[in-house]
Amino acid sequence: MHNQKELTSDMAAKAKLITSELECRMVDVGVQLHGGAGYMDEYEICRLYANARVSRIYAGSSEIMKEIIARSVFEAA
Repeated sequence: MHNQKELTSDMAAKAKLITSELECRMVDVGVQLHGGAGYMDEYEICRLYANARVSRIYAGSSEIMKEIIARSVFEAA
């Protein structure tokens, strides 16, 4: 949709919110499965956890994405 110039800001915000939140939930499950080792830098899950957490901040925080989505809902009403 982006390449065809059809991607709107609220659609992009929805995609970013869903994917970044899902990534955090899945990596959190991985850390839980690894127990204490999930917090040790030697394990890839630790790096994945740190990267997943920061992905909720890159290119706009999840809270900003929620505001963009909410604004589009109220504009449509």
